[in-house]
Formats: sequence, C-alpha cells, structure tokens
Amino acid sequence: MTTAGPFANILHQETIRRLAGDRTFERGRVYQSEGRVSDLARQSGALTAKVAGETEYLVRLWVKDDNLAFHCSCPVGQEQTFCKHAVAVALTWLASPRGMLAASLDKDAVAAALDGIPRTGLVELLMEEAAQNAALRERILERAKTPGGPPSGRKS
Repeated sequence: MTTAGPFANILHQETIRRLAGDRTFERGRVYQSEGRVSDLARQSGALTAKVAGETEYLVRLWVKDDNLAFHCSCPVGQEQTFCKHAVAVALTWLASPRGMLAASLDKDAVAAALDGIPRTGLVELLMEEAAQNAALRERILERAKTPGGPPSGRKS
C-alpha cells in the first residue's frame, strides 16, 4: 500500500465536489484555507480531524465499497449529508504532503517514542516548540489550568 493508502483512488477534488455540491464545496474550501482543521490523522484506514465551526466538530472519512464514506458531528453531517467540515478535512488532506503526514501521524509510534524520553527532555522539547508555535503554547497553558493534571494513562 502507498502512503496515501485507500484514499489515493477515491479522494479527489471532483469526488468531494460531487458529494458536497458546489456551494458546500466552496464553504469547505474557505474553512480549509482559514486553517480551521486540526488534529488531522490517518488511523486504521480512516482520516480523522477536528474542525472549528460554531463549535468544534469531529470528522471521519474512510473508504467503503470503493466510495468515500463520512461522518461529521455537525447537524448537517448527522443528516448523512457531506458537509463543509468534511470538505475542509478532505481538502486539507489533499493539500498536505501525504508521505510526511502519514509518517508523522502514527499516534502509537509517537506515544511510544514520547514514553522513552525522560521528563526533562519532554519539557525541553515542548518549550522549544511552544516558542515557535502560538497555538501549542496556548494549549499548554490551558492544559495547565485543568484540575487533576494530565489525562489518565499518561505519565507526568
């Protein structure tokens, strides 16, 4: 399988436009260009992401029976309609360098690597990244305000 996986033959702008319609496609393109898609990952043959809209919506895209299947937690997606959030996720995937993205989003491998880094090394790494990434810096500061510390199952 290539790094693009099952999406290589299915996920194209024409397919997305056909599923969404012109108006929804254009609205999704705006969301994608505004950077509203976050946490884009490819896991178990599906693309998953969060999209900032009126609230944060969860989107999942996968291939089923040689077609693009989808789910979005927004009201339109709940009606089984390919929404602007699904469009934004699909377009973000298409705009990304698939090989690097696929390699960098193996969450199990990243978790295993992080588990092997001593706490001081993790703090140093996060400090370096937070200095360059305002969104990460804000997420760290928000997480620090959460009572009870880190989510269960993770080492502090």
